[in-house]
Parts: sequence; structure tokens; C-alpha cells
Amino acid sequence: MALNTGASGWMADFGEYLPFDCALHSGESPLAVHNRYPEMWAEINKRAMARAGLFGTDSRRDEDDGETKENDDEREGVFWSRSASSKSPRFSSLFWLGDQLVSWDAHDGMKSALCGMLSGGLSGLALSHSDIGGYTATPGNSRSVELLKRWMELSSLADAVFRTHQGNRPFHNAQIWDSDELLDHLRWFTKLHVILGKYRGSLMEETRKTGLPVTRPMVLHYASDLIASALATQFLIGRDLLAVPVMDRGTNKAHAYLPPGDVWLDVWTTQRAPAQGHGFGGDLSALPPGTEPGHGAWVTVDAPVGWPAVFIRIGAGVEATRAAGAMREWAAERGGVPPGRRVTPMDPVEKLVLGLY
Repeated sequence: MALNTGASGWMADFGEYLPFDCALHSGESPLAVHNRYPEMWAEINKRAMARAGLFGTDSRRDEDDGETKENDDEREGVFWSRSASSKSPRFSSLFWLGDQLVSWDAHDGMKSALCGMLSGGLSGLALSHSDIGGYTATPGNSRSVELLKRWMELSSLADAVFRTHQGNRPFHNAQIWDSDELLDHLRWFTKLHVILGKYRGSLMEETRKTGLPVTRPMVLHYASDLIASALATQFLIGRDLLAVPVMDRGTNKAHAYLPPGDVWLDVWTTQRAPAQGHGFGGDLSALPPGTEPGHGAWVTVDAPVGWPAVFIRIGAGVEATRAAGAMREWAAERGGVPPGRRVTPMDPVEKLVLGLY
């Protein structure tokens, strides 16, 4: 099919539904094979990619004479997997998070997509993404315009690839083509995803060498901090950028936890985050005499639709610093950051209501 259509990749859906009562050709017990089945499915897809000549200059076996030959057209392709097990990254380099509900919730909605990405990253699934806007609509539950916009914002920052989906009930869901406003939102956040491409590329090289995911849970770099270790509503892009997407309906605020040991700047305004003390960029010797490293702090960030909260760590590397600069240029192209944008220490009453004490 790939050869006939010119396609350069596909979604390798399913692969996790091996029935326990089936009979396998190998004679093995389905119970024993069940967790290996996603790996086998990914391997078949990888072999299909090779047969279609979609591994660039990698060699492939000629079907006629059995000889290994170089791929002349140097086409590159990719497939992305939904199912996975421990050895899946050997065969599949890109994953996606399945069929979330078109909702905001943490059980099977927008928040669960981020949670799955972060936990998957700790399990070796270093490159992942979700269906923008979710997939599964049910009677009485359809995708809203606000959810679709906020999911674009999440995916522009968190996802290895930026991919929309009309969902299982297209006519019940808000779609990107419904209005100029939605198309404009898509255009800007597609551009933001592209702007972060060079930085992501440097992180992918790090992934190749170390296995570290591109989108990282806070615990990966702040394991000794109990608050950071438990968070699944914000994430690190590499070591140096911290993103806090809005994943609740009807709010223009984001609540961010800035972990200890570093001091953070608002990417859009370069405003230094309050209530953190002094930063040292990871180098204790750089601290001025008599000062201490930045301590953990909850802050509230103005985050109207179109302006997710993003921070950069003082002492960030070259690629992250360049990415932050490109993001500010992107903001200027849009007419600039909304006036009056603020990053403030979280109100104690608000903190109590949200159960953050």
C-alpha cells in the first residue's frame, strides 16, 4: 500500500487485544504471549516499513533474489504505535496515547493524555503524542471549541508530532475547519510546534544516547521534592523549559509549581518568577555569598486562551535559550503578550481550596 500510494507512514493501531482463549500458531499459551504481542505487532510494522523502502539509506532485502540492497530513493517514513510493552521501543520510535474522551478529566480525557505521556516516558516510550481534541465522543459529551483550543496548546508544547483527529463522531465535535478563529488558532500553534523543532531535535539526540524522554515528568529532575514528584499537570521539555498548560474548563489562570534549586523566568515576558529566592543554574559555587538556592513555590499565572504558561530556567542551555527567544518573536508576530500579564505568588485561600497545603 505504501508503495502504491506514496504514503510515508501510518498509524499502527491496536495490537493489545490478544484474547486469552485464542489458539496461537506457535502453540504457546496466549497468557504467556499476551504482553509480548504489542512488541510483535510493532516488529511487523517495522518490517513493513523496510519492505516499502522507508528507512532512508538503510538496507532492505530484495524480494526477488533475497539479496540485501541499498534503498535508492532514500525515502524516510514513520509509524506510530498505540500498544506497547517493555521492548516496544526496539521496533517503534513513536507512540500515541490512544482514544481519550473529548473531555477535560484525568480519568480518560485531556489530563489523562498528559499523565500517560509522562508515565510512558519513564517506561522508555521517549517520543509520544495524543489526538488533538481527543477522540471518543459519547451521547451528551462532545468536543467544545474551548477544549479543542486548549488541547492544541498542550500538544504544541508536549507532543513529538502535532496531529489532529476529527474523532469518532465528527458532526458532534468542534472541528478545526468550523471557523476562521479555530483555523487561526491551529495556524499559530502549529507554528509554535515548529519553532520548538530545533530544541526538540537536540533533545531527541539526547534521547538516542541516554533514553531520556523529550517531554519529562518533574520527578525526573526533582526526585527529592515531594510536590514535584507527584505532579502530572505540568511538565519539563528537556531540562530547561517548564510548561503548565490550562487543562480546566472556563479559566484563564494556570497554577504552577516551581521546584527548588532553580529560579524560573516567564518565557513570554522574561519576568522573574516571584517567591523563589535566588537561582544558581545548578552551580552552587555561583551563589552570591549569604544567599540560598531558589526554593519551591506555587505561583498563579495569567493564561488566557492562546497563552499557555511556559518558563525557562536561569542557566538554561543554548538551544533552550534560543527556543525561548524564538517563542517571544512568535508572540510579537501575534501582536504581543496580552497587557497586564502577571505571575504572582498563589493566594493562600486559593491554595487551600485547591488542596495544595
